[in-house]
Amino acid sequence: MDITEVLFTNDATKRIGGLKVYLNTSSVPVSISDSGLATFASDVALDFSAVTGIEAYIATTDGSTITLARKNKIAADTGVLLRSVSGDAINKDVPVTTAASDDVTGNIFVRGNDAAVATSADGKYNWILSKKSGVVGFYHANGNNVAKNRAYLQTATASARINLNFDDEDATAIEAVKTQNVENGQYFNLAGQRVAQPTKGLYIVNGKKVIIK
Repeated sequence: MDITEVLFTNDATKRIGGLKVYLNTSSVPVSISDSGLATFASDVALDFSAVTGIEAYIATTDGSTITLARKNKIAADTGVLLRSVSGDAINKDVPVTTAASDDVTGNIFVRGNDAAVATSADGKYNWILSKKSGVVGFYHANGNNVAKNRAYLQTATASARINLNFDDEDATAIEAVKTQNVENGQYFNLAGQRVAQPTKGLYIVNGKKVIIK
């Protein structure tokens, strides 16, 4: 009989050859920088429901708009976007869970593989969370490396921009947009790009967050 899975009592992640190693640990450390946003993926299922200051979101799309849906119990290997509620850097230990995970059907976050990710491949287009000109948003992957504890967005269309809609109004305090320099009366999406004809979604107008329903 081949042994392919081993249980260690250890707090460090280990991989030995082709063995898949499960660790007997009660929590996983999670960090978000001062941008207030981070992508994340874990080897084990996590429960964010009792964690203060951090919220986890999956992403779904209707082909033109990406909607971020908050989830609490995240299955292993599931890519998510983490948001610091205060918009500041934060470090938390998130409990491991064996409870049933929340439904993540249609999630377009893909877990990284410690390898370079091309902007397009096999008819798909990839986007990584990054900062350009002081603006945090999702930009073309352009061959950048995505670590195994991070994730990237994968869409079916090569949009010129990505508009992000949060599915609950309580999740609109995204401090990552505070560095944007917006012009009077103009609408900008969360990637810092001007929107001439805004539709439903979350925008920045005169430095403030505005929801169009």
